[in-house]
Amino acid sequence: MIITRSHILNTLFWIVLIFFMAFKSIEHTVDVHYQGVIRTIQQYKIPADARYSILMDLINESNQSSVFLELDDLLLRIKQSNNLSEYLTENIRLTQFVDLNIDQLLNDDERIIGIGNLQEQLNIEQMIYNAHAHAFNQLVDSWPYRLIASDQSLFLIFELENKGLVIER
Repeated sequence: MIITRSHILNTLFWIVLIFFMAFKSIEHTVDVHYQGVIRTIQQYKIPADARYSILMDLINESNQSSVFLELDDLLLRIKQSNNLSEYLTENIRLTQFVDLNIDQLLNDDERIIGIGNLQEQLNIEQMIYNAHAHAFNQLVDSWPYRLIASDQSLFLIFELENKGLVIER
């Protein structure tokens, strides 16, 4: 068999096509994981914003005790957060603060139940975020993906007290 120019070009075409498809596949995998983390952040913001509104209303109608002043400071830091890491960090601090001081903040049973439900939902959303962020960070640090995702910044992962397993479909 004689190898002609068309054989070489055909082989070269298939090699380039295979490398291009591999590149696009890796790029798509990184993009899907990134979108998963962004989606969990959007899901986290829903109960966080609801809790923020309830607590702002509570501050507006309450006395100025030290607990309420500290709560006001935490809410102000959330409002002034400039990036995602600050926003998540301050919300986790607020979650811990409300868990510790819920009895001093609220004396209305309906609000305690509502805030308690939001706190529980936020804890679950934090676990889901951590799982997605951890998976993204591991993916971006692995070999073939590191070449394509070198410009991607890693997401912040939090150490949470309430460890658990959340299966999301």
